[in-house]
Amino acid sequence: MLALALLKDPLYRSYWLALFTSQMGTWMQSAAQGWLVLLLTGSAERLGLVVALQFLPSLLFSLPAGVLADRYPKRNLLFFTQGGMMVLALFMAFLILTGQVRYGHVLLFAFLYGALNAMDLPVRQSFTVELAGKDRYPGAIALNSFGFNTSRLLGPALAGVLIALFGVGVAYLANALSFLPLLFVLNRVPLGPRGEEGDGRWWREAQEGVRVVL
Repeated sequence: MLALALLKDPLYRSYWLALFTSQMGTWMQSAAQGWLVLLLTGSAERLGLVVALQFLPSLLFSLPAGVLADRYPKRNLLFFTQGGMMVLALFMAFLILTGQVRYGHVLLFAFLYGALNAMDLPVRQSFTVELAGKDRYPGAIALNSFGFNTSRLLGPALAGVLIALFGVGVAYLANALSFLPLLFVLNRVPLGPRGEEGDGRWWREAQEGVRVVL
């Protein structure tokens, strides 16, 4: 019921649909990236290295991103992470479509995209609480879970169709375009309050977060 109530909120409904579109694009790109590496190298080991580089930033940047989400307006941070991922996807699409892409480009892209995604996740979770409100947050969790799992199912399938018809580069381009609705919706969201500045030592706050988890 909370999820249905949230969908009646025009702003949250727009945000959720835009986020779902962005997630669809991300899963499309994930499938296209694997295919691209195999086309360039024919090596499963090199594909594994790309995957490792993309997920390594989660270990490095998730805690600092959580601290940033507590200190600065989350909407602005999401503009940075979502906009950054859009630019990276657009650049990769250009390299692929012009025939200039190399394996090294994919490695660098995977790390940078993974870094932005690692920063995006905790900020987006905090932003969802702020936008939905704590009383409606369980409904937001249900909607986000549905959107994530549905996009994970449909995204790779749609990527397969695009790759078969137009090539890998178009799948990257589709991901870049999928960020536009979310950026548009974020621009409509009022700027949230700044968090507390703390003592300027983010690592202390990160250590405190680790203590809470453990």
